[in-house]
Amino acid sequence: MSCWETFQTLDVQQKNTILLELQQTYGGSFEFDASIYLMQWLDQQPWGETYNDNLEGENIIKAKQLMDDTIAQLYEHKKKLDSLASISVNDFHNVLLAKKVQEVIEQIEAKYGNDPVKLFDFFHGVVSKLRELVISATTIPLEKLSTIDSEDMDMEESAPPDPHAGLRQELESLAKESQKNDGLLKEIEQLKEQYVIKFQEVSVRIAQIDAQKNQINSSTQMIEKEKKQRMEKLKQESDRLQQELSKMGEELSINKRLGFIESVCHHIKKLSEVERSIFEELAEWRHLQQRSLCGFPCPQALDKLQEICEVLAELLWELYKQASQLDNLFHQAFQGNEIELKRMENVKISAKNMMQWFLSKTFIVERQPPQVLKKETKFGVVIRHLIGDKLNVLVHPPEVSCSLLSEKQAQAFYTGKSPKSVSANTNPVLNHKKTLEFNQVTRKLIAEFKNLSLTKATRQGGKNKEVVTEEKSALVFTTQITLGKEQFNIWVMSVPVVVTVHGNQQCDAEATIFWENAFSEKERKLFDVPDQIEWPRLADALNKRWVLSNGRELTPDCVAYLGTKLFPGKMEGGLDNAMVTRQMLNRDHMNGRSFSFWKWYYGALDVVYRRLVDEWRDGHVAGFVSKQEAHARLRGCNPGTFILRFSDSELGGVSVAYVSMIETGQCEVFDVEPWTNAHLQMRKFSDRLKDLRELVYLYPNIDKDAAFSQYYTNDENVSAEGRTGYQPAVLALRLVGNPGGRSPMHQGSQDGSMETPSTSSFPVTGFPDMSYGGGLYPGSPASPASPQSVASTVLDTDLGLANQEIVGDFGQLASELALSNVFLSGLHQGINPGPASYLSAMAAAMGDDCFADLLLSDDVNAAQPQ
Repeated sequence: MSCWETFQTLDVQQKNTILLELQQTYGGSFEFDASIYLMQWLDQQPWGETYNDNLEGENIIKAKQLMDDTIAQLYEHKKKLDSLASISVNDFHNVLLAKKVQEVIEQIEAKYGNDPVKLFDFFHGVVSKLRELVISATTIPLEKLSTIDSEDMDMEESAPPDPHAGLRQELESLAKESQKNDGLLKEIEQLKEQYVIKFQEVSVRIAQIDAQKNQINSSTQMIEKEKKQRMEKLKQESDRLQQELSKMGEELSINKRLGFIESVCHHIKKLSEVERSIFEELAEWRHLQQRSLCGFPCPQALDKLQEICEVLAELLWELYKQASQLDNLFHQAFQGNEIELKRMENVKISAKNMMQWFLSKTFIVERQPPQVLKKETKFGVVIRHLIGDKLNVLVHPPEVSCSLLSEKQAQAFYTGKSPKSVSANTNPVLNHKKTLEFNQVTRKLIAEFKNLSLTKATRQGGKNKEVVTEEKSALVFTTQITLGKEQFNIWVMSVPVVVTVHGNQQCDAEATIFWENAFSEKERKLFDVPDQIEWPRLADALNKRWVLSNGRELTPDCVAYLGTKLFPGKMEGGLDNAMVTRQMLNRDHMNGRSFSFWKWYYGALDVVYRRLVDEWRDGHVAGFVSKQEAHARLRGCNPGTFILRFSDSELGGVSVAYVSMIETGQCEVFDVEPWTNAHLQMRKFSDRLKDLRELVYLYPNIDKDAAFSQYYTNDENVSAEGRTGYQPAVLALRLVGNPGGRSPMHQGSQDGSMETPSTSSFPVTGFPDMSYGGGLYPGSPASPASPQSVASTVLDTDLGLANQEIVGDFGQLASELALSNVFLSGLHQGINPGPASYLSAMAAAMGDDCFADLLLSDDVNAAQPQ
């Protein structure tokens, strides 16, 4: 089996994947267009015999021959397209394709006529890439091969069932019905032509009979008996002719016409059932698409459904043409007969309405916009129509226009109470027009908006009516499809969006979108969502939203802990029937806090997504765990064991609880001040863990370096000498003093259930005059005593500061200055040892005696905490 034959056996998704990769590699050129037209033929060429990296002599002749054969094949392909186009006057698609092939031939001859080798290289590359991709798609990995049972090797048994098999069979039956109706219509048309001819003949003969009657009546040579006999004979002939004409007319207008109308109505009924099934599937797809935006499973691709839609589109258009043709055949004949005219008009209107609904419902937003749209920020959307290249829509390529509507405007638009277009002067969307284009590789009819942007945020709610981050809007996309002489105006609306003007609105806007996506029903009033929901449903949605951003699910314990934040004091089992309102989610403050549940949850989600997503996905972060629970787990563990959890008091804070041995020889649990996005931007999360020598084992007993070394920054790659001649420095973190000192991280806070709000904390700068052998940092378990550790002892002993995160080198004070004799001696000269003596010593060491005297004055020392 050739490569191309194998490719044809692949499913639609595999084919699309291969063709997309080919297009990304070679697309956008006329050479690739030629490859697509002739792929089967190119696959059969003897590339192995002909291709050579050093094409010379005979090989060049072979390349020239293959190029000539390629052009001949393209001409043959064009000939077939011309033949297909000649069958139907309206087959514009094949006309355009034939013209495109002719252009490709001319471009190949112009560019490669004297240099066939380059074209040869291109074709060889495309075919080689195709073979590589097909082999990859059909090869079973060795690790999976052993798990495949022999019965699974049977492709017929293992192939998934076609979900549209019933629809395909129904469409095949309807296609036969359509052909039958088409035959009936042609029969009616022929019968009408015969009737017209008969009518003319009868009219002429009746005129002759009337003339003969006049002659007989005026004749004086015939006796009355003879006149009477001849008049009777003419009357009988006239009656016979009129009866024959009437019988033919009755057969045409009643039997054939009404029979056709009955058949068409039956056909409409069956088509409407298929149409309804497709609409239900598309409604479900849209609903799943919206839910997938907050982490629920994504819907299936629409490629197979498009195949159904393409067939149905042609059947519906054929139905409309048949109904229109019937009306044209009899409209003049039934002038004055309102009942029959109405009957035919109803059939035509029904067919047109079905076409209108079909074109509207199969017009979709394949890739939704970001649901939090910031003003003057670029974003993209992909619009798709499921009719593909059918119905010659590309003869008049539809132009899609995008507009932004407020909730009130969108509801009026949806119900038809406002015009289906927005003035360009009032439309706040830039670059809002795009043409639907058909991609021959993916077989998608799409309009891809890449550079949409909002110039303003239109507020419709009025002051104090609604929080701006709870005000929903929507993008609406409108276009007009021309089929024959008919024009169909269609539109599609995006999922709800929230427009913001500042980054600090993101969190609240995300809360609105989360509730909208997770809990909106499939059949609902536009923008309508329930005001309250059961806790188990909310818990599942929060978990899905977390996975969407950060990959790994929350554990059941984490989810249960989230529940305690919304319902403090309730046990886990008592939350099954608990109801959560939107007010509780993002307006009410959590118990004892100054922020809402959503802000706390979203802060943790955001810091993980931005700063420690890899550590989270690998299971190294415990996550939503209370301080008491973290301490309980750590009791009895070895010194240096630590747990990573999300802070209860600091939005977006990650806290470290660790075990340390105090002066009495006992082990106690301590908490490091939470790290937020701002801190982790200065020094990354795992590097901070590496820096702290107090942290040795990740709970329960995993070596810290074994867990996190893959995330460490390799600071040894820093050049020994910067580009400007300066010696580079790195940041490093450490805790000040011994565990158990006066510190906001100490376990003995007034409220064990609440963490002390953090103060600003910064990573430590490295020491530029020291070399850390083996990649060790100050404070890591295996590093020797450093100048910084000596300085920490001074701070603990003389200043009473312990266990606090500090700026290395004491702010802007260099390490060599901090350890100089001038500094150490000046530190003990103070009247009252403490922070003031530290500051004065620093000033003295820097040579500022006036500043030192000022710092040692009684006024300054009286104001210092003791």
